[in-house]
Amino acid sequence: MEKLEWINETENSIRGIVVYDKADLDERQEFVWKKSENEIPSEKLNFMIDKLISEKLLIGDKLIKPTAEIEFAEFDNSTKEKLFAELFNVGINMVDNGKETDMFYVHD
Repeated sequence: MEKLEWINETENSIRGIVVYDKADLDERQEFVWKKSENEIPSEKLNFMIDKLISEKLLIGDKLIKPTAEIEFAEFDNSTKEKLFAELFNVGINMVDNGKETDMFYVHD
């Protein structure tokens, strides 16, 4: 993933576009994440996501190495495993031609 473009955020959803290759207009995926109160990521998960992005451990929706090989000084292994399980359960709807068509999940 090269870039994430935010389109709109409301109380109930976040819309955006994942840009995989800035030079190729076909390498973009619009998405909408419909959030409900029980699906809002925890503060710890948001922190972990920021670290995964800043340390370039994500390519699109895929981790570049297995979770067992990813270390966080801020979390013990039990917390790390729970956070990855939480992350892997967040489904985000893909939007094609204005219609929700599929879902993607972060995975290893």
